[in-house]
Amino acid sequence: ERELFYAMHPADQSHAFRVAESVRLNIIYQKLPPWEKQLTVRLALLHDVGRTGVRFLIFKKILHVVLSLIPGTRPLAPFKNHEANGIRMLQTIASADVSELMQHPDHAISKIVRWADNFN
Repeated sequence: ERELFYAMHPADQSHAFRVAESVRLNIIYQKLPPWEKQLTVRLALLHDVGRTGVRFLIFKKILHVVLSLIPGTRPLAPFKNHEANGIRMLQTIASADVSELMQHPDHAISKIVRWADNFN
């Protein structure tokens, strides 16, 4: 998992750190048992790993974020499959627990990470 994280673009790494820090402030997170806390932080750090290798200009990323806030719009091509790419990448290194959570966005842990991701 560490190798996948460090392969991410530095801006995505920074974002992932902010998401992980926000997760730690979440009241639901604070009530989790230790093993779920660790899993939640791992998911926060790797939630955008599927973007690894995707070259983007900052204005395209900003445009993607703005468009994602408008109901009925579709993500820009480089970003639309990053969740599926991340799941495949994590399954390759046998991180079944994190990849499983990425496949179930309605799980409580996934919701905490999504909340923190939207906040950051």
